[in-house]
Order: sequence, then structure tokens, then C-alpha cells
Amino acid sequence: MNLRRFVFGESFSFTIATKYLIYLLNKFLARILIIEITMLTNVI
Repeated sequence: MNLRRFVFGESFSFTIATKYLIYLLNKFLARILIIEITMLTNVI
């Protein structure tokens, strides 16, 4: 019982960490995309 709760807690925190990393990556990529678009519009 205790072991199962520990494993569940670990996997739960791992899921939260993975979602947070994906969120940060999406934010980073979106910023790069915005910079690229502004550079292209400045060139045009």
C-alpha cells in the first residue's frame, strides 16, 4: 500500500514535470517564431 502510494506520487510528480517542460518548450518555440515573423516582416 505504502509502496503503491509512493510509486503513484512519483509518477504524478513526473507527469507534472513533463507538462511543465512541454509548456516551457512551447513558450520558447513561440518566442522564436514571433522573432522570425517580425524579422521577415521587417525585411519585407
